[in-house]
Amino acid sequence: MFYYLTPINPETRYRYDALGRRVSKATYGRHTGHT
Repeated sequence: MFYYLTPINPETRYRYDALGRRVSKATYGRHTGHT
């Protein structure tokens, strides 16, 4: 996804990772229609 935009900072990286997981989860829910 946008992991290539993730900086080396652990804090920012964690934030981006959490956001990515949220978006991924939301997209997955939409595709599966479990929402």
